[in-house]
Amino acid sequence: RVIFSDGVRNRVEAEVLLQLARAVQPADPAWNDFVVASIVDFSVWGSRPTGYVDAAMAEWLIAILSEGGATALTRRIARAIVAEAQDVDPRLADFARPWWRPNLAWLRWPAAVEQRTWAPA
Repeated sequence: RVIFSDGVRNRVEAEVLLQLARAVQPADPAWNDFVVASIVDFSVWGSRPTGYVDAAMAEWLIAILSEGGATALTRRIARAIVAEAQDVDPRLADFARPWWRPNLAWLRWPAAVEQRTWAPA
């Protein structure tokens, strides 16, 4: 925390912080909270446009968060970014989605079918 007292200022620092979090096991819950907050703050508010995670940032985040396999911590970071940002690239939103809760949008009826009124024959 002393090293990152000013927060994460660039991608290299974010990667180092995440590598530290992966290396120290078991991690103190307060440390995990710090890691999540630091990476969220950098990725959502530390780069332009603020409040948005564009395709380039999402691609980088997915790469570093899935390095060595996604973990509970990296999924938590992704979900926190999606919750904090005003808008995120859909690929990051898919990465953040829990594996047991798939995207079921394809099951929805088309709008034209939902608006149709059915009368008995």
